[in-house]
Amino acid sequence: MYYFQTTVFVLILLGYAKSQCPNGFTQMLTNPKKCYTVTSSVTHDNAQQACIDVGAQLMTIENAFENNEFIMLLLNSDIITQNQKERVRIVTASLQSVWIGYQYNISTNKYSWADLSNTSTYAKVDTCCATRNSQGPLLYIGWNSYWYNCDVSCGTNCSLIGDYDALKLGALCEYRISTSPGTKGGDTGSSNQINVNQFKCLRASGYEFFIGQIWQAGEQGIPGTYDQEGINNIINARTAGLKDIDAYIFPCGAPTTCLSAADQVKYAVGNLTKAGGVVDRIWVDVETPGTVWDFQQPKRNQQFISDLVSNITSFKNIKNGAGIYTNADHWSKIVGDWTGQSSLPLFWTNASHRKPDFSGFTPFGGWKMPTIRQYEIDKQHPQKICNVIYDLDWKQ
Repeated sequence: MYYFQTTVFVLILLGYAKSQCPNGFTQMLTNPKKCYTVTSSVTHDNAQQACIDVGAQLMTIENAFENNEFIMLLLNSDIITQNQKERVRIVTASLQSVWIGYQYNISTNKYSWADLSNTSTYAKVDTCCATRNSQGPLLYIGWNSYWYNCDVSCGTNCSLIGDYDALKLGALCEYRISTSPGTKGGDTGSSNQINVNQFKCLRASGYEFFIGQIWQAGEQGIPGTYDQEGINNIINARTAGLKDIDAYIFPCGAPTTCLSAADQVKYAVGNLTKAGGVVDRIWVDVETPGTVWDFQQPKRNQQFISDLVSNITSFKNIKNGAGIYTNADHWSKIVGDWTGQSSLPLFWTNASHRKPDFSGFTPFGGWKMPTIRQYEIDKQHPQKICNVIYDLDWKQ
């Protein structure tokens, strides 16, 4: 039994001899696609931000093997002193524990992970805090392998020994190494500002591409304007180390109140370039509401989209040209059964089953298969990822 376990660990180490972890992180033995680090002591309110500040997010523990690895870390590292090791039967949370990404919602009495895209169902929550009627929003892993959200003595008497809100522990942070055949990313709209550290956190959580808005359609007679916050997001994403970055234009297509297609593209790309933003592709967002498009004029809408595309492709610094963001319902309402842009890549928005794949796609508009799928919108994960309002995307 012991020989077998040792052999498995040797194979893991040989397979991942060259660590892909950032500086200051250690590659896990039980899950080599994840790297970890422990921050200085913080309260539960500041734990996620402490991880974001180092380009990571709070750890998701996916099974008992990972849990046991961190127990060994707690019991054998210099996080604690030898004197504390000798007191493990009565040690308090603040001596041999770290914050993890397991969260408790007191209003719903439900738990979830900080990494909201993670489907891990593993949990090892001790009922001690519940029986003491003292439950906080974030859990920590204790020396005895159980998880708590109150400050207790982890012995048999389950006694409260301190103030949970004042409890300071190191935050156990994770950085994920991409190993999947597909790639996860995200997009965000107007007024959702993302700083460099938040992008580092998203990257550490496995989100490897970003699509930022650079033009916002106007409503109620306003012709639309470039999105400065979206442009700043693109610049911040590049600064954070993301390489795969696109932009999108949410155009104003109404015939009486909107700027021409040429002017909307000119102002959007011009302000992006002026600010130093660099993107590979610009997606044309073709969706409702009806204040942006006249549903009674599909032919005019078709021409307007064609004009947007031709003006985007005229900018040589946009190396991959244009693409179309839409789904079958939006497309048919705005342009009917038109297939005039099917040679462009499709960014398909469909969050019906919230899985990163292309399942459920039915051809429309001449497209046989999408290039990217928006599989979850921000309203479906209101807790936010890395404290960011983010739509989740996926591509092969």
